[in-house]
Amino acid sequence: MRLLGQAPLVIGLLPLLTECALVDLTKANRRPALPGLPDWSKAGFEGGNALPDDSKVAYTLSASELASRFGVVADDGQDDTAGLQDAITAMSSQDVSDGSYRLIQLPSGTINLSYMIYIDTSYLIIRGAGNDPSAGGTKILFRPDGDTKYDKITNDRWDLDGTEYSWDFQDDNGSHVFGSATGGWLVL
Repeated sequence: MRLLGQAPLVIGLLPLLTECALVDLTKANRRPALPGLPDWSKAGFEGGNALPDDSKVAYTLSASELASRFGVVADDGQDDTAGLQDAITAMSSQDVSDGSYRLIQLPSGTINLSYMIYIDTSYLIIRGAGNDPSAGGTKILFRPDGDTKYDKITNDRWDLDGTEYSWDFQDDNGSHVFGSATGGWLVL
């Protein structure tokens, strides 16, 4: 799969509660670390704890409020980036008690983004309406605008084939882990 190019990048959001019901994402469903490989057993929400359910949500911004207050309307073909960013920023002013969360409920259908959004609000859940847009789910369609910058490869500049990332560390069990990879990177 080539990540650099002109084709739009489509990201389907997984519905938080539905996926939690179908797949155990907690540390209870993890294999032990394998020798010579990085230890990913603590990856995920709070090191592999269960994702928060609705009982832990103190404030919800519904899909209809997201549309009326911030202009994020699915399936309208309009850029929703600024509205979603404003909604995320506004959520930081909603007081929540310790151990509680804020929730932005995305609408069913396709939301269009044209540049990177920043999630700088603590204790925030952004939840789609499902993982199948043809059955009422949420799809985020990312089409970078002209101001969105990516590393550009030219004959006299950066050499993609010559780019290398390497690692060398000791994991929690004292095993020496090292390796390298070549190619370009796109951080989403």
